[in-house]
Amino acid sequence: MTVDADGHSGSVRCRLQRADGSTVQDGSFALSDEGYGARGAPCPAGTAPVTGVGMLTADGSVLAGARFSRYHR
Repeated sequence: MTVDADGHSGSVRCRLQRADGSTVQDGSFALSDEGYGARGAPCPAGTAPVTGVGMLTADGSVLAGARFSRYHR
């Protein structure tokens, strides 16, 4: 995941949404003072496919998110 969040800096957490409605935290990474950051990691194992992702700020606010229209089992 690559982020360009102009006006934001500090740590962000990645939260995955699964098809069964559950969520799982998938690590964190730092944004530069300019709002740039990147992270790559394998998706945690689970029984339900991942249907979306959210990035949360340190206080838990949603910075960005995406829903996947298709997923593979």
